[in-house]
Parts: sequence; C-alpha cells; structure tokens
Amino acid sequence: MSNLVQYIYTSRIAPRSPLEDEAGLDTLMSYSIARNAKDNITGVLLVMPPVIIQLIEGPAVAIDGAISRIRSDRRHTDFRVLGRVEIKARSFPDWAMSAEHLSESDARIHKALKTIKVKSCIGLDYAQTRRFLILLWESKADVHVL
Repeated sequence: MSNLVQYIYTSRIAPRSPLEDEAGLDTLMSYSIARNAKDNITGVLLVMPPVIIQLIEGPAVAIDGAISRIRSDRRHTDFRVLGRVEIKARSFPDWAMSAEHLSESDARIHKALKTIKVKSCIGLDYAQTRRFLILLWESKADVHVL
C-alpha cells in the first residue's frame, strides 16, 4: 500500500473565474469527484470568495499528481502550500470530495474560528487550517456534498 499524505493549500479565485458562483463549483465538483474516486483521493474544498481552502488526502503519487494539476489551473491564483504530511488515517474518509461555497459572514465560519481562537481564516498555519476545516464540516447542517 502506498503512503497516505494530506495536503492543504489556499489560493484566490482568479478574476472572472467560474468558481465565483455555486454553478461553477458544481461543474468543478462533478469532474473532481469522478477523478478523485478513481485515484482514491478524499477531501474537502471551501470556497469563500475570493479565498479557496482545500484539504486533500490519499496515496502520495495520486496527491502529487492532483496538486500539479491544481497548481496549473487558471481558475485561481496565489497558490500557497500550507503543508504536505504523511498520515496514518484520513480526516475525511467518506468523501471523494465535499465542497461548500460560503460567505465570510457565515455563522459556522465564525464559530469554527472562535473555537480555534483566531479572527480570520487568512494566515492560518497547517494545523489551524486542518482543525478549522474539521470543525466546519462537523457543524454542517446542509453541506453541498456531491
């Protein structure tokens, strides 16, 4: 069995990108879920225009290939790696990909940030971002899971 890795990155939505609305996110997710299931990749994607935060996990070779594709995707800019770590177990084992398109004013975001004792999701380190995403998905009432 290949080594499992978890990778977290942030980026910004490029001007006039289809990711600015939920329809664009739906299109991306349809493709990503099929590809991720084939490559045994799981994870979550949070879009808070203009910020994107993604945690993906799976076999190292598959994750490295996915990150290479994501890095070159013109729908976003300012790609910033927060971390790539080997893991023993997945944080989000049940989803080929789960996504949410939220506004920064969403109460769930503020609750998760308050729990980790920060005021903004901008500038978080790897551990803080991982905890933020786990808290956010644990609190979901109506997540956009495809």
